[in-house]
Amino acid sequence: MAKNLRRMIAPLAILMIATAVIGYRGGAFGVPADKLERFSRDHQPIPEEWLCIQSARDDIVALLFYPEDQSNASYVIYAKGTGLSFGFHPRSRGFMHSIQEGICEYQYGDRGAAIFLSLNQANVARAEIEYEEGAREQIIIDAGEPFALIAPLSAAVTFYDTEGGAVEELRTVVAI
Repeated sequence: MAKNLRRMIAPLAILMIATAVIGYRGGAFGVPADKLERFSRDHQPIPEEWLCIQSARDDIVALLFYPEDQSNASYVIYAKGTGLSFGFHPRSRGFMHSIQEGICEYQYGDRGAAIFLSLNQANVARAEIEYEEGAREQIIIDAGEPFALIAPLSAAVTFYDTEGGAVEELRTVVAI
């Protein structure tokens, strides 16, 4: 009995190590924050020449991919896993036409996050975040340049164009 057990230990150990390596490389345990862009490109049809911008906080990361001429866009939203997890897991990905023409707001209720993505054809130059307790934060955005922004879901976020006018009519809200 002990002899059979010893013969089985080595193959079982090898199988467990191989499973762990394959799971780690495939993202089963989560993807480290510094590897999210590469992981996204490897697992989605995102051309290598496309640019990438991102916004991040401790538990959520949003990436926006686009070609230099801004004729198209793809996004991926990652959230940090719970339990046996060592990184981020994809929660939403794809393409939204509103990212090109306006601002797409992804409301991630489980994380209390509002994620804003845009190729910025509306020339947004600034975002103002008003927090529940009344504090305000101004975020400067390069007018005409794509942006990604993560804010608390409970905050009021207003975008302004280069002339100081509010940009609200071009906003699309999606719950994830």
